Amino acid sequence: MREEQASATVVRSYFHFEIGANSSSNVPPPTARPRPFRDPAGPFVLAEIASRLRNGGFTVSEPRPAKACDAYLRVVSPRFELGMVLGVERQTKSTKFYLRTSPPRKMFRKESLLSSDLAEWERLCDMVEEALKQDLRVSSLRRMTHDEAFRRPHLGN
Repeated sequence: MREEQASATVVRSYFHFEIGANSSSNVPPPTARPRPFRDPAGPFVLAEIASRLRNGGFTVSEPRPAKACDAYLRVVSPRFELGMVLGVERQTKSTKFYLRTSPPRKMFRKESLLSSDLAEWERLCDMVEEALKQDLRVSSLRRMTHDEAFRRPHLGN
């Protein structure tokens, strides 16, 4: 039996979350001279997530700053490869984070994701959610699909 291809837009792979200034999660403070896309909270948060994913059987690279994001890492499973991109926005009483998990763009162009790949991706996202809630103790969390994350009410979507 041949497995069907599936749409990546159904996976709730986008996370918006917040960690309060009084949280016990030990998020590092900003540097004395902040630079765009170099907030130390980015690699710290992804390192916490990476630890949980490694314990769940995924091969995970070390988090690092990257172009146009505060932190990036790669996740490899026997079936696929994903990238995780994290953005950080400091505010007075909290720090907001924007996390996206997605396969390399070439996979979207080929539409080569199978339904079993999506199930594994969803499992990975479930583990990310657990890490955010239990390990980092986020004060708010919203998990969305691609369409939900990029919905533009003013465009009628």
